[in-house]
Amino acid sequence: MRRIDSHLHLWDRRRFDYGWMAGRALPETSLPEEFAAVWGGAHAARAASRCGAESSADGGSPNVAAVVIEAGVNAPLRDEERKWLGGLVREHPFLLGLVAAVDLAAAGAGSAGEETEAQLEACAGDPAVVGIRDNFEGLPAGELVDGSPAAEARFHGLVRAREAGLSVDLCVRAAQLPELCTLLERIAGVRGDLDGFVLDHLGKPLPEQWADGGDGRQGPHPARLRWQEDIAALAAFPGFKLKVSGIGGQLSGTASAAELDRLVLEYAVPAVRAFGAERSMVGSDHPVSTLPCGITQEQWVRTVERTLRGEFGEAAEQTLGAVAEHHYGLGSEDRSTRGERRW
Repeated sequence: MRRIDSHLHLWDRRRFDYGWMAGRALPETSLPEEFAAVWGGAHAARAASRCGAESSADGGSPNVAAVVIEAGVNAPLRDEERKWLGGLVREHPFLLGLVAAVDLAAAGAGSAGEETEAQLEACAGDPAVVGIRDNFEGLPAGELVDGSPAAEARFHGLVRAREAGLSVDLCVRAAQLPELCTLLERIAGVRGDLDGFVLDHLGKPLPEQWADGGDGRQGPHPARLRWQEDIAALAAFPGFKLKVSGIGGQLSGTASAAELDRLVLEYAVPAVRAFGAERSMVGSDHPVSTLPCGITQEQWVRTVERTLRGEFGEAAEQTLGAVAEHHYGLGSEDRSTRGERRW
């Protein structure tokens, strides 16, 4: 079975500006060649031998691939970044598709709405693009559902994206999960289900702030219990999916192998249990959630794989590729036909 990293970031800071990266311990580039150096060489060959697949002539494995997720480029450069990343997807067969950046806050009436409509149309017509994302984690509390013109524009933009055949990645902070639930309930009321929507990074829990017993409290931290309740509420929406990704990005320092095991057990396992393996996919969020906390892309994926197999048995196999393949429409679909979406 093909292993798919459902959340890989590619960037070139020599070419584009990413304001949010300033002062962070992130590399200047994250390029396909760097991904291939890990997954296309000896490491991938070992992975292939474990699942009974034959490696390619150069020692790599055709069974290891990735979906590229937009990396938060400065807003004026979104269209240019989409074209650049789309070119990388077309050039490298192990890059299966792109989740492109859009601005949904202007998807309502007026000239700004027309601009966002044009963004969605450009994404829907690009064969490399399999989905879109407008990162909501930086919004003030309540802004997703406050009834403002921007909130209404986001709602309509999310609906329009799905009407165009584009999947939608949703990235919010843990504190935003209740309002995301309210927003998704409204979308489900229009569409009937939430097929095509996926929650990034387990809803961004805060493992350092929610440590058990750190302040003398007995049992799980209340905030962690609230997060689990919110995850369960989101899992109740038919078709909605989950990404097991991003935990490292919530840490302020490095993580040992033992700490990584614990975090996956305490956060990934209950979330996958709520959604089910059939609606969960594994992503590395590399390099954002790997290199700064001292882990490798491969180490994250292998830790998650080992833990989920221990908890869910053969069902965990779905999380390693099949769910992402179905969600993003990556099966045997010819990339040249991806632009033929309903608009």
